Amino acid sequence: MKKGLLKLFLLLIPVMLLACFSSAAQIHLKNGIVLRGEIVSSDENSVIFNEQDMGVLKLSNEKILKIVEGKEVKEEKINPAPLKLQEDYFDAYARDLRRKGPISFSFSGGMSNINGGDFNEVIQSINEAFETIGSLLPDATLSLDWEEVKWIPSYKGELLLNLSPFFSIGLGGGYLTKTNPGILSFSYGDSWLGDDPLSDYQNVFEDNDIAMDAEHKLTVIPLTFSLYLYVPMGNMADFFITGGAGYYLGKLEATQTYESDYDYQEDYYDSSDTYLFSYYDRFAVEGTKIYEATCNAIGYHGGAGLDIKFSPNMSLVIEGNYRSVTFSDWEGNATDDWDYYMKWGFSSTYIEDSGTVNEEFEGQLWYYESVDSLEGITMAQIDLFEEEPDSEDYKNIRLAEINLNGFSFRAGIKISF
Repeated sequence: MKKGLLKLFLLLIPVMLLACFSSAAQIHLKNGIVLRGEIVSSDENSVIFNEQDMGVLKLSNEKILKIVEGKEVKEEKINPAPLKLQEDYFDAYARDLRRKGPISFSFSGGMSNINGGDFNEVIQSINEAFETIGSLLPDATLSLDWEEVKWIPSYKGELLLNLSPFFSIGLGGGYLTKTNPGILSFSYGDSWLGDDPLSDYQNVFEDNDIAMDAEHKLTVIPLTFSLYLYVPMGNMADFFITGGAGYYLGKLEATQTYESDYDYQEDYYDSSDTYLFSYYDRFAVEGTKIYEATCNAIGYHGGAGLDIKFSPNMSLVIEGNYRSVTFSDWEGNATDDWDYYMKWGFSSTYIEDSGTVNEEFEGQLWYYESVDSLEGITMAQIDLFEEEPDSEDYKNIRLAEINLNGFSFRAGIKISF
């Protein structure tokens, strides 16, 4: 009896060993990960696999490179399984995609929409003033091509410290720049019969020509600190929200070429239409002013976006942000070189003067509104002055403010290490 039981036990040993070997399996994923465990079940779409470290997983067949079972398992080199995650929602391939290295780097580009502050207010004011002048002086020749700055190309590079799959800290640097040219000209001439009580009659002639060709270049370098919170969306993407602060380095460069020629003449006659004398007044100037001003400011930003993964180490990032930053203390230096010609007085006693002026100075960027005698038209301007401008023809004088308040949209690539 005992010999019979012993024979039966010896026969069961190889059967048990065969069962153990047949239940062991390795699944090689296309991303290089090798999983070890037991196959629970399978069909034409997926495999249910009991992984030795992560438990039961449902693996899509399209993610599987090959399956090794039985005795062949011992001959295969086993790579470590991916890090565990608590959710059972993701299969092993998605778990590997969601793993982040400790460091990521991103580069993105796009466009920023800005309010502009005084910079755009001045351009808007000039356009409105020209429309008013055109309606009041239909015989005047007006030309204006000067548009507000609404969009600025924006570039950003950022180093991300990944503290977890769902939280990162970003240290970034950016570059925004925009060149904005503007051209304006005004020409008007008129003549009329004067009413000087000391003469029988007088003819009055007046001509006024003004032209300016301006080019402004605004450049901003943001140095930013940001926090990122990631929320999984399916197997291949994260939705994230972000916010932070930045230190912004701003620079404004301007080149203004200007011309002005004012010509006024009164011709006096007696009752027999005999010419008596004239009064003449002319002032002409032509020059170029160049200035460069800088200003630094602290700003804030917040936004949201998508992190779309197309490989374990690389993803497409699409992001929208709102930025708030105002530059209000611009300082810089300027050169103003101009030629002038003046002639005034009565006929036979005219006084003439001409010359060249070269100025170099340091100052601040000021906002002011000039008031024209024609129907009280006001026109806002910004310019660099050595001291606060002081004139009875100016009002609302203050330091100029330029802001970048507005939304930005960028897309780029993120690489994890």
